[in-house]
Amino acid sequence: MILPVLAWIGFFSMLSQVLLLRELLVSFEGNELSLGLVLAAWLIWTGIGSAIWGLIARKNAGRGLLAGLLAVSGLTFPVTVTGATVLPLIIEQTRGELAGPASMAYPFLLLFPLCLCVGGLFPAASSVLAGRISAPRAAGRVYLLEALGGGLAGGVASILLTGISPLAVAVVLGFTNLLLAAALITVRRRLLLVIVLVAGCPLLLRFAGQVEDGALRSLWEGYQVVETLSSPYGKLALVETEGASFVFHNRVMLFGAADEQAVEERIHYPLLEHPAPQRVLMLGGGSPLALRQVLKHSSVRRLDYLEADPALIALYQRRFSQEWAGLASDQRVRIHAIDARRFVRTSREKWDVVIVGLPPPRTVLMNRYYTVEFFEEASKVLSPGGIIALQLPGAENYISDDLARFLACIRKTLSTVFPRVIVLPGPSVQFFAGGAVPDTLTTDPLVLMARVKERELHALYVREYLIPFRLIFERVAEIDRRTRT
Repeated sequence: MILPVLAWIGFFSMLSQVLLLRELLVSFEGNELSLGLVLAAWLIWTGIGSAIWGLIARKNAGRGLLAGLLAVSGLTFPVTVTGATVLPLIIEQTRGELAGPASMAYPFLLLFPLCLCVGGLFPAASSVLAGRISAPRAAGRVYLLEALGGGLAGGVASILLTGISPLAVAVVLGFTNLLLAAALITVRRRLLLVIVLVAGCPLLLRFAGQVEDGALRSLWEGYQVVETLSSPYGKLALVETEGASFVFHNRVMLFGAADEQAVEERIHYPLLEHPAPQRVLMLGGGSPLALRQVLKHSSVRRLDYLEADPALIALYQRRFSQEWAGLASDQRVRIHAIDARRFVRTSREKWDVVIVGLPPPRTVLMNRYYTVEFFEEASKVLSPGGIIALQLPGAENYISDDLARFLACIRKTLSTVFPRVIVLPGPSVQFFAGGAVPDTLTTDPLVLMARVKERELHALYVREYLIPFRLIFERVAEIDRRTRT
């Protein structure tokens, strides 16, 4: 009986670590710094636990200690996962806010009970096996079986962590720990405990579902949660409020139906900067609303939309079925489930306008799309006179020094690759970059107004009489000055 338990220790330790890393990464909105902190906390507390329980195991070797550690870790694991899920509530972090250093210390407290027990599993198992064979051989065998279990957990993680509730996974793993703990004690007690645990598992799963529903309602207070799902790329949430839908990825908003102005400006201004865009490439940000805006330009003959996460495309297809059906039947539209950098690097085709609709570079994952290397790759898929467009957080009337430095960094990076870069002010600052080609990249409102009229463009927020207000000379000159320093 002891050998399967040894393999399970490695399986449980690895899978619980991966699950908690993922949950805390979501709670920290994709900030990869949290991964280092969680791993540090895990190693520190498991090391301390191994040292403490190792000393105890030398004096009190037996199955009782191992069974106790399995049972306690099985009970604390679901609680720890719940704590990781509701972390934003505990640290009072609003959506879109980056967690500070003090908030990121939270994993050290959260992981303490679980890791202290997990750290003791190895020395406790070694002490049990040492009663049968020599101590060096016992430690080696425990290490081998634990490593095999951990390797298996790595493969299983890719299955269990997509489409399955993390709390349900935690309950099943914790329940298995309790079963194994019961199997390690005497036969008389073993049967009774197994019966109790098997009968209680459905109740535990039901209770876990209620806890998770309550946590979701608290996390999305003010919204109605329509659907949440996990994918290899993170957690997606579709929520509604006052009839408007919003899609979040790791608590960062990707699409908001109520923010039609931002969508229109992100799409129409880049296309108006080109005299006759026929081929358009969108990197993310391809909600049905955004894709429809592109097709309003009469000159567009081809629209390619790239989305790395197939689950997001499937979500749009399910929840916006009518809008998506119209797009899918349009022969001009092609949808690709592929990483944008890989597509751009390997494609041999050319586009007139490339629109980067991805979130700002707040994480390492997103920063890949705002580097010199990426802009160099993107420049190779632009047709002669083609442009690339970015939209980043801005301010209507005042740009702070910190924001100005951030925007200036983006502009300098673009200028390293492209001969000409222009910037448009507004709640979202827009960058357009390309070659020094006539009739492209202009801040003259009369030119853009003429193109709106020529294309018979019908939009709510990008109209002939609104463009001059967006491109007031003094505002354009000010944002140009602030982003050059």
